[in-house]
Amino acid sequence: MKIITIDGVEFVSNDAVHNILRNKLVKKEHLKHTYWGNNLDSMWEFFVDFLETPFTIQWKNYDTAVKNLGTYAEKILDIFLELEQKKPGFKIIIITET
Repeated sequence: MKIITIDGVEFVSNDAVHNILRNKLVKKEHLKHTYWGNNLDSMWEFFVDFLETPFTIQWKNYDTAVKNLGTYAEKILDIFLELEQKKPGFKIIIITET
């Protein structure tokens, strides 16, 4: 099982989100050959068509991402939650700071 952690503090723009996720998810030797436009549709297609499961994303500082990106961060979470339902072995965990 592969687990990655993303940090909402780093999500300072929509493009930053896609660059961070692409760099964490796409194997380096495939970066130049993988189409992932900086938009939610391309992100969805990557997750559905190419992401190998089991796979877990741990998302720290989600609230900070929402402050920085507004509804865009919420749409990303919605995609992750939908993927949990549609892609066996995919899991999203929101890590809340205590």
